[in-house]
Amino acid sequence: MHRRGHAGYAPALAGALAGLAAGVKYTGVFVLVPVLLAAVSTEDTARCGRAFVLAGSGFIAAALISNHFVVTDLPRLVYQLSAQVAITGPAHWAAQDNPATFHVMVLVNRVVGWPLLILGAVTVASHLAAGRWRWWLFAVYPLVYIGFVSSRPSQLPRWVYPAAPFAAIAAAAGLVAVTAYLGRRADAVARPAPRFAWAAGPIVALMLVSPVVWRTATELNRRFGTPTYRIAEEWLEHNTSVGDSLLIQRRWLDLDRRRFDLNRVVSLQKWLDGGLHALGAHDWIVVQETLLRHPILEELTRVEYITVDAFLGGNQGPDFAVFEAPRIPAADVPLELRLDGNEALDFLGPEWSKKPDPRPGLALPPTGASLFLPPLGTFDRTLDVVVAPADEGAPLVLEFESTGRELVATRMPAAPGGVQTFTIELSIRRFGAGVVGVFIRPRVSGAPMRVLRIRMY
Repeated sequence: MHRRGHAGYAPALAGALAGLAAGVKYTGVFVLVPVLLAAVSTEDTARCGRAFVLAGSGFIAAALISNHFVVTDLPRLVYQLSAQVAITGPAHWAAQDNPATFHVMVLVNRVVGWPLLILGAVTVASHLAAGRWRWWLFAVYPLVYIGFVSSRPSQLPRWVYPAAPFAAIAAAAGLVAVTAYLGRRADAVARPAPRFAWAAGPIVALMLVSPVVWRTATELNRRFGTPTYRIAEEWLEHNTSVGDSLLIQRRWLDLDRRRFDLNRVVSLQKWLDGGLHALGAHDWIVVQETLLRHPILEELTRVEYITVDAFLGGNQGPDFAVFEAPRIPAADVPLELRLDGNEALDFLGPEWSKKPDPRPGLALPPTGASLFLPPLGTFDRTLDVVVAPADEGAPLVLEFESTGRELVATRMPAAPGGVQTFTIELSIRRFGAGVVGVFIRPRVSGAPMRVLRIRMY
């Protein structure tokens, strides 16, 4: 469009392609920037106006046709975009202290390498300084795009990939210019020509391209290696005992349920937030790289760390770490805890709501919740669970289980206010020396009640 003076319908086609790019990914809207820049890159005001209108119309038409919900459900689209921006804040697991440096390292490690990236940057800068419009059109999209994504703390390598073709093309242009210059210099050397002067260009080109060649070779090789998740599965198979209890997030690893007592949780983050007692109810905790910076892991013993190997013969996939569950000391009895007090936090499972509530105790979730009690030591213990109805007349009927087996509870006579105590006998023959996990569930689904306190004696 810039070269041919906006002839024909090239502006409309360029705008339509930009609209399709925006429909695929909202950051694709920046493709429109070089299109509009090309539309105003001539001194003919009439042609500039026509090209600008055609490009804008093509963009809007393509965006609306390919994504009709922009018109039919705009509030939801705005909500989804705002939610997408919100989750990319500093609390995201992929947040970076210096996003711009992260982008550079992705381009270095996964695209062109240091020599070609520097050469490409110098090439683009020299053309821009000379005021060459074609290079402004070339560079404006990656500069605007990288500037936008760098404004968010959360960064993922795939966010950098839209700039990868531009980095590769700029590097290739610089490589062609350097080798052509060296070739001309070799031809201009006075006779008798130094030996091998003709080889200067190919040698320099080989030096500049070698990081890309090495990276490509290792990347292809890693695709034939054993992925990290398979290594983690094999390690657990050979280094644990049959019947061991394993805490792991859903969709991580393919493990044999006949070998392990698997506790696959929806959010491992919540279990790590829950404290050492919840973790101590297991033998092993498997953590993926997204959670490896959790502070509670510093209090655990890491027994295996499976990382990506970027060299020949290496592997690929997420990092995994296997931690040994903490050893919790036996309970000092009698133990009595108010569930709305801070001293009870270490004993609560991830299902409980920690939101402030002026009423005594904690609301029992409709589907139940867990308590994790210290080991019994060398004696059998008795556990009392004190419950009160949240609404007048609500049924107070509870079921208790541990590791999938029912616990028999004795229901004591009701106290004033409808307060009810359930008593459970805990046997060391069943629970051994580990943490005692007790799951409490209302027999009548959704019956509102509050657990006031627990006693172990």
